[in-house]
Amino acid sequence: MDVIQQEASGEEFEIPMLLIHAQDHLMTSMTTKDLAKEIVELHQKMQTLVTN
Repeated sequence: MDVIQQEASGEEFEIPMLLIHAQDHLMTSMTTKDLAKEIVELHQKMQTLVTN
């Protein structure tokens, strides 16, 4: 929290906190997308096994 406040006050950092925060959101979204794809694939495989 202190670093965010320091940056908001005008202190500059090598890597901006907003960029780090945005990257965290991107990585979380990518992970969620990959997990959803895996769940769909597993569901499809289970359906195939049940119907055969």
